[in-house]
Amino acid sequence: MDNAIIRSHPRSGLHMLRLGLYILAGHDTTLPYDEIWGSSKIPAYDHRGNLPNSVAYNQQVLVLRDYHVLWSTYRHPDTIAPPGPYGLQISGYCSLLNNWLQTPSSQRYLVYFEDLLSNNEVYCEVSNFLGMAYDKEKVDFEFLRTETRRLYNEAGHVASAKQEITAHVAENLRRKITRMVGTDTFDKYLARYAV
Repeated sequence: MDNAIIRSHPRSGLHMLRLGLYILAGHDTTLPYDEIWGSSKIPAYDHRGNLPNSVAYNQQVLVLRDYHVLWSTYRHPDTIAPPGPYGLQISGYCSLLNNWLQTPSSQRYLVYFEDLLSNNEVYCEVSNFLGMAYDKEKVDFEFLRTETRRLYNEAGHVASAKQEITAHVAENLRRKITRMVGTDTFDKYLARYAV
């Protein structure tokens, strides 16, 4: 998978998709997490938009999550969660989308985090786009989701807590993001999140 990459804003489902693709392809989940995460059997990843858009990646998958939810995430003080990225980094979120759009349309694929939670076909569609082999008849999607969560948790990752978001904040977020990506891009890719 040297020519493929998955990009996402932190807390947007990168682990869910990468690990899900690994499991979908029937690979060994009893291996240590670091070995699975570093496997060449799944696409590379860019979790913060730090990697440049490179011609080395002929296929790019972008995972988007509702920006309201990202804004509302925080490290709950009652957990032993390690320090990490919490909250919405608006410039990074918008840069990921804008950079992904610079890739030729035949070489890019968009996934919404919310669809990963309930739509089994998303994993199959991404696998098909990437040219990854899998046997749909043998796939247990309940196991895929359970095993993905187990691996995520065993690696020390924890879900973030959420706080309430006001209508005023939601409107400000929509305006800022629209300004950074443009109205057409917002309407095409992010309108599902507009409140």
